[in-house]
Amino acid sequence: GQLKNELCETSENKSIIPDYAQLLEECFRSIIQAQTIVIWLTATPFSKDARGILDETRSEKKNFLRIRIFRINTFSSELAKNIYIFQVIDLHYLVRKRIQHRYKDGMHEFILKFQHILLLKINFDMIEN
Repeated sequence: GQLKNELCETSENKSIIPDYAQLLEECFRSIIQAQTIVIWLTATPFSKDARGILDETRSEKKNFLRIRIFRINTFSSELAKNIYIFQVIDLHYLVRKRIQHRYKDGMHEFILKFQHILLLKINFDMIEN
């Protein structure tokens, strides 16, 4: 739909995102069975000064990749939640403001933070439903 088109427009290599979207939909269709509970986790964000993802000659792509991760997370979670009725835990949203728990490389998060966030989220969802 509309979001898939937006992903294509922001891609430097226009064939990557449509392939991703198609493969993701095929994956979702292949795992759905009656009485299956699926929890979809989004990718976590990385900081503007993240190290380790790109060498210095390609550092200008960091902002592009940050936006790409956000848009792919948005697309995949919308597809998972609205079309395939999966439970979605948006780690991108849950950890983006908690930079004090991020490793110095700007990309990885402390595991205890994830455990705490996931427990809170799962407990909240159980109460809500």
